[in-house]
Amino acid sequence: MAKKRKNRKKSTLPPKVLIFSLMLLSILVTGAIFYLNLDKKEEKASFKVENSSTDEELMNKMKKMLQDERVRLDEKKKEQVAALPPVPVLKKIEEKEASKEEEKPSEVADYEKSLKKEPKVIDFKPQKKEHYEGRPKLAIIIDDVSFPNHVKKIKSIPFPVTPSILPPTKRHPDSHKLAKEFDCYMVHLPLEAQNHNSPEERTLRVGNSFNEIENWIKELKKQFPKALFYNNHTGSKFTENSRAMEYLIKALKESEIEFLDSKTTPRSVARSIGEKYGMSIYSRDVFLDNSFNEEDIKKQLKEAVRIAKLRGKAIAIGHPHISTLSVLKNAKPLLKDVEVVYIKDL
Repeated sequence: MAKKRKNRKKSTLPPKVLIFSLMLLSILVTGAIFYLNLDKKEEKASFKVENSSTDEELMNKMKKMLQDERVRLDEKKKEQVAALPPVPVLKKIEEKEASKEEEKPSEVADYEKSLKKEPKVIDFKPQKKEHYEGRPKLAIIIDDVSFPNHVKKIKSIPFPVTPSILPPTKRHPDSHKLAKEFDCYMVHLPLEAQNHNSPEERTLRVGNSFNEIENWIKELKKQFPKALFYNNHTGSKFTENSRAMEYLIKALKESEIEFLDSKTTPRSVARSIGEKYGMSIYSRDVFLDNSFNEEDIKKQLKEAVRIAKLRGKAIAIGHPHISTLSVLKNAKPLLKDVEVVYIKDL
């Protein structure tokens, strides 16, 4: 009996219990594995979200850095542009602010070259004090007007200024339309120079016949119907030639147009030819912009005022350059002793 009891103690679990235990263990292991995998997935998902958030923050920082750099570069560019000297509008055509002789106003350059031909010739008669009534008058003319921006700048001058407009060409095809912007204007008639590198199209030359000159004047009168005065653009060669000037003065008189001699040469015969045809010829007294320096322009303007006070009237010619128009815009204090008038009111 004792041997049988001993054998019973060493006996294994019943098969059903063993099977149940194994199944339970399997379930527990499977569950543990599931939960472990679930935790890993959650960790990965969390890692992805965190990484995504980090990437977005990084991209935003980079974008902000780029924007800040662009703003910095734009500000630097503006500072550099502001530090540069003012660049003339349409500088190749309209407003060359250079000191070279060939880049000076056409009439000024033409006049200076004509002086070199015979330097000792006296330009004007000796100035003498004349008796006159009322305030002395000064007419200021702006030659070479040919573009819309010239109109705007001339209109900003706070006293009467007479624009002299170049006839239309391929270079400035609509110049004649600018005349509608002014109450008083002139025609800036291109005449042949002794030496000029860039003459205007249809410049009148000493070899032109009377019919050619007459027809051109009639054509210009249709384009500029209200112009009562013409003055010469360049013209040092033409205005020295008696035959050419006789044709021109005759054609102008027929069209009831007065001539103002820009005096691009001290040897001009305009006045003597005018007397022959009973026509009074106006003459330029001062070029305002022999130099583009504003102080020099002011000196020339003061000289024009001096001549006006001496003779009772004077004519000054300038050009639509930045410095010239800037001086004129602020010139009222310099002109307090004269009455500034249009050329028709001189």
